[in-house]
Amino acid sequence: MELPKVVALLGVPARASMAWALVGGDALPASELAYRAGVTPQTASHHLARMVDGGLLAVERC
Repeated sequence: MELPKVVALLGVPARASMAWALVGGDALPASELAYRAGVTPQTASHHLARMVDGGLLAVERC
């Protein structure tokens, strides 16, 4: 992935917080990521969708 694309995706503090929470490799539900980022679940879903569409994250359904 090109650096400018990564920077654009992580340039939003809530997205960076959610990505940082996932660095350890643990799968976390969107509700937990929303809590850690200090945003509503709806906002977290929007940010997560942007990161998935951008290729930064992958979805794993349980």
